[in-house]
Amino acid sequence: LLEFLAVTWQKANMVHGDFSPYNILWNDENKAVVIDVGQAVVQSHPKAQDFLVRDVTRLVQWGQKNGLEVELAEAMLDVLNMDLSHIKEIEII
Repeated sequence: LLEFLAVTWQKANMVHGDFSPYNILWNDENKAVVIDVGQAVVQSHPKAQDFLVRDVTRLVQWGQKNGLEVELAEAMLDVLNMDLSHIKEIEII
């Protein structure tokens, strides 16, 4: 899920803007599918950075509630600096 936020920010130059556990579905292969992306905004939006921080914070809080050891600062750095060279295309369905 951090990779989704990183790809959205780094490759698509956008931010979901309302990322939460309610916008994550799990398919038959137990892979996450993110929905409700209609309110996403481009990085040039005046609140884009605020939305990114909020999205990452919500994900970290959800992970912590579910027993994952994840810290906000590390997650934020991952989203901003994650190596995404293995991502060639973005598939939007």
